[in-house]
Amino acid sequence: MNAPTRDGASAPAATPDERLVDVLGVQSRVSVLGDGPPLLYLHGANGPGWPPGLRALAERFTVYQPEHPGFGTSERPEHVETAQDLALHYLDLIPSLGLRTVCLVGQSLGGWIAAEMATLCTHDLSRLVLMGAAGLLLPDEQGRVDLFALNPEKVTRALFYDQALAERALAVTPTPEDIHAAVRNRAMTARLGWSPYMANTALRTRLRRIRIPTLVVWGAQDALMPRTHAEAYRDAIPGASLELIEACGHLPAVEQPAAFARVVGDFLSAPLAAPVTAGAR
Repeated sequence: MNAPTRDGASAPAATPDERLVDVLGVQSRVSVLGDGPPLLYLHGANGPGWPPGLRALAERFTVYQPEHPGFGTSERPEHVETAQDLALHYLDLIPSLGLRTVCLVGQSLGGWIAAEMATLCTHDLSRLVLMGAAGLLLPDEQGRVDLFALNPEKVTRALFYDQALAERALAVTPTPEDIHAAVRNRAMTARLGWSPYMANTALRTRLRRIRIPTLVVWGAQDALMPRTHAEAYRDAIPGASLELIEACGHLPAVEQPAAFARVVGDFLSAPLAAPVTAGAR
């Protein structure tokens, strides 16, 4: 999604470095911006982009943002069918980038993939941030918004607490390339999260395996991913904390970029505490 800003202005014009990285025979498109410790950012179902909050993080970190296989113009290998398959792909991407340890940040669908990564292996991960993360199946969710049941306009409106931002996003005329990417993004998201809806039924019990500092960040008015999911992630991951961003829907990096960059950047930059142990809070 092209990120609107509150004053209608464009985000800073720094141009990311676009790379094609070979990951065990799979060509992965990676966009890189910034300077500092390495940060791997996994985008949501709308595809990759550089909203103001993420650009602000790039002032403190070198941000690596891959396009998920099957999204946009990226190929989808036959073996990629689930979020866990993508998690394994990204664990292989880290050394393919020549990196040893990264901060891992995931938004929405990307948050689900990030959580799967951290349950599998944290040797290459120093800290974890989950923002509006999908991935959990909780009881009594009959009223939850189903992305696949909404048309694109309703999806856009559901993303934002401030409907003026939704109006600005809807006012942008998509190019043919944008439309093609949106169709592929939606199809791949459906492949990953059609049933059960945007979830892995086994993930919640596996979250106890995560042993790195973890921050859960949520828009306080997120209409797509209920706050109960934020609390479930916080409660299931040893030592995790939860930060709510007020006057914010599903996209903190777009709707509250300064708060997003401060909360996430400060967490990722803070001195490491004692190792996380089970039952810590």
